[in-house]
Amino acid sequence: MPFAPINDDHAIDAVSFSVFFAHPLPPGAINALVMNKAAWADDLPHERSDMLQTFQVGGGGPHLRQVEQTPAFEFSYLRPDGRPIWSLRTDVASITVLNTSYTRWEKIWPKSERLLKAALFAMATFNNTPNVIELAFEVKDSFLGDRDNYDISELLNLDAEEIARFCKRAGSTWHQHTGWFEYLEPEFQVLNQLFLDSVDAKGFKGEKSFVTIRHMQRLRPNVPKAIKEVASEEKFLLADQVNTLHGRNKSLLNKLLTQKMANRIGLED
Repeated sequence: MPFAPINDDHAIDAVSFSVFFAHPLPPGAINALVMNKAAWADDLPHERSDMLQTFQVGGGGPHLRQVEQTPAFEFSYLRPDGRPIWSLRTDVASITVLNTSYTRWEKIWPKSERLLKAALFAMATFNNTPNVIELAFEVKDSFLGDRDNYDISELLNLDAEEIARFCKRAGSTWHQHTGWFEYLEPEFQVLNQLFLDSVDAKGFKGEKSFVTIRHMQRLRPNVPKAIKEVASEEKFLLADQVNTLHGRNKSLLNKLLTQKMANRIGLED
């Protein structure tokens, strides 16, 4: 087969879960998170911090702008080369749990949920933490192929409606980025973002092609949720919806991949 998954029994390169807030996180919310880092210290022992700059253009002209600095933290479990296997990081208006060593959903999601819940519960101790407006679930699947014998029809089902026809004749270097909306129960809208990329791979013996499928599902409640409503010591409010998004990701991959590749990476598991 010209293409093979990046791992022996599955193709998942990385999976992430992000919670987005209605406004930039105030320092008090970040401080509350850092003060409670003991809750995940065994899982994520490495800590680093940075300052993020945000720019706001003023109404008096393009040269008038306000610059603000936001503290950012990352807690991680690292490989020997310094790359994270697991991480919990803050951004200007979001927090993200990332895993780059996927095994099975039944192992990855419970740990991710526990880390997210602990971080949100810590931030909820600060009364002015902004409301939650979105949860994003992203899966990146990667495949390696022989560029000299490049035939994308061996990997992708080119009859799938989500794949543009030009991919059949675009050669080994191309990309396609699309998006569409769906609904999950009356309360939630889901923005799907699909990124298909084929590039020439470097760092491998021989001439290789690297094809990635990134599927992000952005779950948006009709009404923003208070952080104390989303996460408590006992529960994570959106857990059932995340499991549904996982099933939708598998269903989409089943449509995008050839049956042979879908069987090879165990999409039925």
